[in-house]
Amino acid sequence: MSVVAEATRRVTRSGAVLTEAAKPEHASDSRFLLGAAREVLDIVCGAELPFAPLFDVPAPAEFTNALAHSGTAAFIDADPVVRKAALQDFERTALRVRPPLDSWRRLEIVASSLGRGRATRALAQLPYYAGARWVALPFASEADRPGPGRISILLYQADTPPVNVPWAGLLLDHWTEIIPFPDEQTGVAFHYDDPGAEAPQTVLLAVPPVAEAEQWSLSWLTETLKETLEMASNPRRRWGSCLGP
Repeated sequence: MSVVAEATRRVTRSGAVLTEAAKPEHASDSRFLLGAAREVLDIVCGAELPFAPLFDVPAPAEFTNALAHSGTAAFIDADPVVRKAALQDFERTALRVRPPLDSWRRLEIVASSLGRGRATRALAQLPYYAGARWVALPFASEADRPGPGRISILLYQADTPPVNVPWAGLLLDHWTEIIPFPDEQTGVAFHYDDPGAEAPQTVLLAVPPVAEAEQWSLSWLTETLKETLEMASNPRRRWGSCLGP
C-alpha cells in the first residue's frame, strides 16, 4: 500500500506542474516549459535521472568548420597517434582537479570491463580560425600565445549526427581558465597591530637650499633625505655643537 500511496502522490504532484505549464501565459516561455519538464521528471523518476533535451547547434556552419579543422595537422598534429596522446594528456591533467571528468573516467573504466568501448573524442574550438592551434597545447613563444575569448569544446560522442538536426547531450563540466604569463607584477598587503610603545610620528620639514628657487629639483630632495638619515643615525653630527669635535 505504501508503494501505491507514493506513486499516487508523485502523479498528483506532476499533474499540478503540467496543469500550470499548460496555461496560455506560458505558451511562449520555453525556459519555463523546460523547467516544468525537468521538475516532472524529478518528481516521477527522481532528481538523479539524467535529462538530455534536444537543442539546435548554434552557428552550425562555423561549428562544422571547427570540427573539421580539429583533425588537421595545424590544429594538433598530422599523426593521429600524436593527436590521441595530446587529448589523453589533457584529460589526465584536467580530471585531477575536475571531479565530473574523473567521474566520467570511472564510468568508462566500468563500461570497458563490460566490453563497451570508450566514447569517440572530438574537438571544436570557437571562434573558428583557419590554421589556429589548440589552446590546450604549449606554444613556442609569446608571439604564438592564443588570443583571448577562445572556447574549446571536448565532445564524447555516442553518435555523429549532422549539425543541421537537433542534438541531445549532457554537459559534464565547464570552466574558465587564463593562460598565465611568464612574468607578472605582484604585491602583498597585510595588516598588523602597531606596538603600543612606538615613538610619535615625525614630520620632516625641508626647505630648498636656494631661497629664490621657484620649485624643487629631484637632486635637492634626494640630498635632503640623505642628510636627514645621516643625522638621525649619527648623534655626534646631529649634536656636534654641543659635543664638540
